[in-house]
Amino acid sequence: MFKKLVIPAFFSGNIYLLVIAAWLITLSFLIDNYWSSHSSLQSVQKKMTRYVQDSEEDFAEILKDSSLYFLNRRKPLALDTRQELASKDYYIFLYQAGTNATPVLKYWNTQNVIPDIGILTAPVNAGFAQLPNGFYVWNKFDKA
Repeated sequence: MFKKLVIPAFFSGNIYLLVIAAWLITLSFLIDNYWSSHSSLQSVQKKMTRYVQDSEEDFAEILKDSSLYFLNRRKPLALDTRQELASKDYYIFLYQAGTNATPVLKYWNTQNVIPDIGILTAPVNAGFAQLPNGFYVWNKFDKA
């Protein structure tokens, strides 16, 4: 009824070697395919740089879109434009100058963070900031 399992003599006494070899092959596969390629400093730096550059290029394309200049026309954004902005992987904040040149927030696509006044009043148009919930690369554009 049951067949007797025949194991060669070498393996019967040294089966642990076969198990160890299988574990080492599995471990080397995991390290090679998952751990080493994603955790090296150069790899992380390359991915972050690519992400920032792609986001900045996309932001430059958004600035070319005339429908975003609703602040000067006092018209709301179209629904499709709002949905497109909300789907971005980065955050967008649109301000309008209020009384005493104080910026008034008119549109945002996230609830995670809000730029502080230092970013809004900075004399430069790009920078790196540490806010309460993380580090951010920021760009701003003034259409006065």
